[in-house]
Amino acid sequence: MAATKWGIISTGNISSDFTSCLKYLPENEHIVKAVAARKLDDANAFAKRFNIPKAYGSYAELADDNDIDIFYIGSINTAHHPIALNLLNKGKNVLCEKPLCVNTKQTKELVEAARKNKVFLMEGYWSRFFPVYNELRNELKTGSIGRPVVLTGTFGIADRIAPRLRERSLGASSVLDLGCYLVQLALLVFGEKPIKITSCGHLLENGVDSLTSFTLLFKNGGAANLLSTFKTPMKNVARIYGTEGSIEVDHFHAPTNIETPSGKKSFNLPKVNKPMIFPNSEGFCYQAQAVREALLQGKTEHDLVSLDDSIAIAEIMEEILLQIGIKY
Repeated sequence: MAATKWGIISTGNISSDFTSCLKYLPENEHIVKAVAARKLDDANAFAKRFNIPKAYGSYAELADDNDIDIFYIGSINTAHHPIALNLLNKGKNVLCEKPLCVNTKQTKELVEAARKNKVFLMEGYWSRFFPVYNELRNELKTGSIGRPVVLTGTFGIADRIAPRLRERSLGASSVLDLGCYLVQLALLVFGEKPIKITSCGHLLENGVDSLTSFTLLFKNGGAANLLSTFKTPMKNVARIYGTEGSIEVDHFHAPTNIETPSGKKSFNLPKVNKPMIFPNSEGFCYQAQAVREALLQGKTEHDLVSLDDSIAIAEIMEEILLQIGIKY
């Protein structure tokens, strides 16, 4: 089978980590063919760093490259929608970083475009491809903790400098950037959309949420108590309490450890030969392999991160933000 040919859109830190993982994976399975940035100098520098044959000074130019199987979008949040929509309408396959879009309307537009053009689209919830998540799904399926009743989780980092985390025009939001991981986990644990959402939070002077606490209530009697923040680093542990036991997942958005009723399990990350910028980014290897397998099977969405999942997550985040006075 031929290698999957990737095009990289944006040359920021997340694109760097993802590309490092692609370059680590076997060349007969993954090839990075081109990269694009808003400035050609940035694209050229990235291409030189990763030995990528083609560099473009605009995203539109890369979109017209017909030697690409799938495009990875690692740009700022507000740029996801226009870039992805252009690609999908050109009949291109897309893996887009989370959040797929900054609101439900845009998310549904991308899903509609993907389905209309019969092309692959996936939101980059890489968490779901980690071995720990395989263990988690199995524990929930076999009922090792009985019926899930309570999920608690926090995602907190301290980053007061990065513009993408502070500027509203860039789609900055603790909920959109961090809380999205908590929401996707809640949907996985309880297997349904919440029937009630409540939230409160602190905003920066420009209206960006820097700390948001939110609760999701589910029809099956479960509840998720969650918090996202840019104001302080936290343990970022998720705990699931069921009627017959509990599960704990450390560093839940990119985990290597899980504790279940049967004991603790740890999983080693792939030995990527380049330093990572973000913790445990080696886990991008799992996502890249999953996307390749889906493409080889002719799928237009992935079973573990469906397009309906993306719409549900967008709807929940939009309601959380609306309750604290934010509308994107």
